[in-house]
Amino acid sequence: MPVAKDTLFNNMREGVIVLDDRSRLIDYNSSAQIIFPKLNLSMIGQPLDETWKELTDSSFPISPQKEQALFDFSLEHDNGHATYYQARTSLIRHRNDKIAGSLIMMIDITEQVKLQQELELLAYYDGLTQVYSRTYFFKLASEEFQQALHANKPYSLVLLDIDYFKQINDNFGHDIGDQLLAYVANLLKQALPEPAWLARYGGEEFVISLIGHSSDQAFQLADRLRELLANQPMSIEDHTWNVTASFGLSERSSRHDQSLQQLLIQADQALYEAKRKGRNQVVMHHPN
Repeated sequence: MPVAKDTLFNNMREGVIVLDDRSRLIDYNSSAQIIFPKLNLSMIGQPLDETWKELTDSSFPISPQKEQALFDFSLEHDNGHATYYQARTSLIRHRNDKIAGSLIMMIDITEQVKLQQELELLAYYDGLTQVYSRTYFFKLASEEFQQALHANKPYSLVLLDIDYFKQINDNFGHDIGDQLLAYVANLLKQALPEPAWLARYGGEEFVISLIGHSSDQAFQLADRLRELLANQPMSIEDHTWNVTASFGLSERSSRHDQSLQQLLIQADQALYEAKRKGRNQVVMHHPN
């Protein structure tokens, strides 16, 4: 190979593996060896499947004989982190158009993958409390509500609001308020049964979707959660903050024209009633 081509080949940012027309390894560049530290000259002449298995502990996912193909793969490291790559295959042809072999070119896409994961976390989870976001909750709850409607299953919604939260923010600062929100979310998350969905509804409010729970079952669960919060104050260093919450409940009726939004309005009305009656209690919405 001419020196200029050899230098170019080994200084490419992409890792490149070269195969012959029978998909046997015949060459690779420096970037490929950085991606696969186990790659060495003793593997020259090996079938691709055998080499790929040694390098990744998995079979090569596509046929290398495709004209153009893309696939992603990742490599786990001893420190528990992973590196993500995008690979594409490309055929090499003689001047008479006969296939001479193929290339596998690989580029590191770890930063893009991590950015995508972060964006998904922002879309799915509330950044402060690490429970579901309001937007994603509506998606999940809407699906559950429709499922309950079609299967004629009970379905309940629970709205809860931390009592006197504004006073805590005003007297102790927003940092303590944020820690209290995260503390409450963690207590609720650990105590909820499957398949309940918990989300931060806004401010100091949380919402719980309960498919398969009748109003009585939802009431019992909400009251257990209320007691849990009241009995486990948040302690930071020498300070302790008592936590109580008010709960409002609503249940799917037998009407098929009922909507999830109507249930949320009813739960909010019940929550307002719990606040009006003195807080730290559970109120179930009733039509009258």
